[in-house]
Amino acid sequence: MLTDLLTAKIEYGFDQLTARSGGVLDGPTHVAMGRRAAAAIGHALGSADEARMIEAYLNVWRTVHLPRVPAGSRGLTRREFTRAMRELAAGDPAACKATLGALAETFFVLADHDRDGRLDRDEFWAFQHGHFPELTHTALDEAFDHLDADHDGYLPRAQFTGAMIEYWTSSDPDASGNWWLGRPVYLRAIPDDQRAIPGVRA
Repeated sequence: MLTDLLTAKIEYGFDQLTARSGGVLDGPTHVAMGRRAAAAIGHALGSADEARMIEAYLNVWRTVHLPRVPAGSRGLTRREFTRAMRELAAGDPAACKATLGALAETFFVLADHDRDGRLDRDEFWAFQHGHFPELTHTALDEAFDHLDADHDGYLPRAQFTGAMIEYWTSSDPDASGNWWLGRPVYLRAIPDDQRAIPGVRA
């Protein structure tokens, strides 16, 4: 179950990203993400604020994912996305951290609606719902509770960006970022009374 934790996380994340796009990560998927995130924050449909949000997500598509799309394809399949993310994580750790770190910083700016340099629970939910529309409030509340290390009700920039990077790159079963999408996929099938697995924090 824990032999390929990173692949399991990447695949689960991809499935959530593309839950409403037929299993392909493409440009329209990012438009939909931007629209959902804008609506969750409270931007009106068709407003300039919504347009700016959508354009920010399309820029992520153009700069991060589109260069990895095979010629002739409209987007990344689950297998292609997983391979690309694994290669990014394994190839050059410094370059990986720089790439995902820059992406995480971009996402933090989008998520920090009140511009106070930290995310509250509602801002975290709005951001994550934009990306992962099938995740429930319960799942994202559990994610927030585990990522909020000092339990003050906020995620500062470093905690937010660090958790995102850990989710997509770390093979450490104790990494707090494994809770980015709620209960880690490798714990989902384990009964509550059997979660005391060596090296795994439930």
